[in-house]
Amino acid sequence: ILGNYETVAGTYSDTLTSINGCDSIVSQTLNVSPSHNVNLGNDTAFCAENSLLLDAGVGASSYQWINGVGFPYNQQTFSVSSTGTYYVVTTLGACTTSDTINVTVNPIQTTIIGNYTICQGDSQLIFGNYQTVAGFYNDTIIASTGCDSILSEQLIVNPVYNYSLTPVSICLGDSALIFGNYETVAGIYYDSTQTLNGCDSIVAQTLNINPTPIVNLGNDTAFCTGNSLTLDAGAGATSYQWMNGSGFPYNQQTYTVSSTGTYYVTATIGVCSATDSIDITLIQPIYTNLTNISVCQGDSSLIFGNYETVAGNYFDTLMAASTGCDSILVQQLIVNPNVSTNTTATICNGDSILLGGAYQNTSGSYYDTLQTQAGCDSLVITLLNVTNGFTTNWADTICEGESLFVGGAFQLVTGIYYDSFQAANGCDSLVITNLLVSPKPTVIATASPSYIVAGESAQLNATGGGTYQWSPLNNLTCGTCANPVASPLETTIYTVTVDSNGCIASDTTLVEVDDEFFIPEGFSPNGDGVNDLFEIVGIAKYPNNDIIIINRWGNKVFEAAPYKSDWDGTSQFGVKFGEKLPTGTYFYILDLGKENPSGKQEIKGYIYINR
Repeated sequence: ILGNYETVAGTYSDTLTSINGCDSIVSQTLNVSPSHNVNLGNDTAFCAENSLLLDAGVGASSYQWINGVGFPYNQQTFSVSSTGTYYVVTTLGACTTSDTINVTVNPIQTTIIGNYTICQGDSQLIFGNYQTVAGFYNDTIIASTGCDSILSEQLIVNPVYNYSLTPVSICLGDSALIFGNYETVAGIYYDSTQTLNGCDSIVAQTLNINPTPIVNLGNDTAFCTGNSLTLDAGAGATSYQWMNGSGFPYNQQTYTVSSTGTYYVTATIGVCSATDSIDITLIQPIYTNLTNISVCQGDSSLIFGNYETVAGNYFDTLMAASTGCDSILVQQLIVNPNVSTNTTATICNGDSILLGGAYQNTSGSYYDTLQTQAGCDSLVITLLNVTNGFTTNWADTICEGESLFVGGAFQLVTGIYYDSFQAANGCDSLVITNLLVSPKPTVIATASPSYIVAGESAQLNATGGGTYQWSPLNNLTCGTCANPVASPLETTIYTVTVDSNGCIASDTTLVEVDDEFFIPEGFSPNGDGVNDLFEIVGIAKYPNNDIIIINRWGNKVFEAAPYKSDWDGTSQFGVKFGEKLPTGTYFYILDLGKENPSGKQEIKGYIYINR
């Protein structure tokens, strides 16, 4: 201040001389704000599993430890438990102070000396004590850092094994391999061995003998058809299984058979089972077929002591000496029917046919009796039909200029014609044809007007009656009516086809289109040399044209005959003659002056003046 470095609060002054020679005193006040004193102490070290509380001192308004955010980085004290450089910034008013400390955490060293192995029941001297329980044993000394150093030894206790194997069960009469010997007597067997680590191992094995059922189905046997045999597997088993069947009767002690086959059963008690089988033969009866007997319907034949009239097989049972079973005689009776046949015959009127022993020419039923190959009666009933000839009336229509083959020739004239044919039944058939020749329609097609400019329409008209079909269909309001309206985009020939009672004729009409003619929708007579005139493209081709332009109140504002595309939007009528017409929409009537069947052709539309 005023040339000197000051550290003490106060007011400092200096006297100068002004340019007029008088004193000039300059004063400077120095305020010294208090600052916080921070001292974290000297760098230090401590042992692992401990912590150090750093203190930045009281009196600061705020604390900031190692750029951390929030708690605990904004407290007076800060606890550390790992090696590192720690610093703090304290604030008091506008002044800040800081300090740094290096902290070293010395580790606790653990040294594993080695392992001891003993058998179960022995002991080992470890760090001055005899130990018998497996585990890690530690001894603590002080290292050069002043921290703990831990010595560790592991004791492994190997067990002495004394255990029993899962009991073995066998059926009576079987044997089991136990500790190198096949044993057949129930009991407990022992074997002593040494484990890989040198300790004893005693193994016990229990052998159980289970009872086995006794099954005897007897010798193979045979019996006659119609009888059955009950097989018995014997009592005492806990379960039975006949021929892999499921449920009743396959799970019973007994099983009834009635057909040839090999039958077997498995009986079980606990885990032991026994099986037996037996072959059963079913002796079939001996059938002897005697010679067939044939009779006619209504007759009888003596068979095995009875007179029989119904067709079928008849049986008589004897006993066969060789098997003791039935021997059956079979006699078939065939009853041949007396045949009755219905048939139909047809002849033409005037013909005859041999029926009922005579020539017949009248419709009716006739009977003839014959004999079948079996020697029985055969009755033939014939229904005779006598058929008359057919007459068919037919009507047909053709168009004028066409022909139809009837009456043996091609006919062109309306009339009645006759043709004679043979019908499907072989009798004469007369066809009478009433032929009508229809005249072709007279078609006239016209267009009004037949000359139009692009965007205008022409009325098409056709006469001739019947139905109408126009082509092409493009730009037509209707393709099937007599008078559609056409709006072609180019000169087009329209063809109309008329169908009257199936007779067809056609005619064409031409609609010429001036596709270069164009009337704009508006113009801008503002004197800029662009679009200042109401210019109708192609108007020069119509030298006899005239035009009238009317405003929205119906007053005529312009008229020209012929018009030469020279109107500049000024009024030519009324008190405002020659004045510029205001911006707005105006109506025009343009007559092209071209002669056509319907007279003059007028084009009406709107023109917009844009100022």
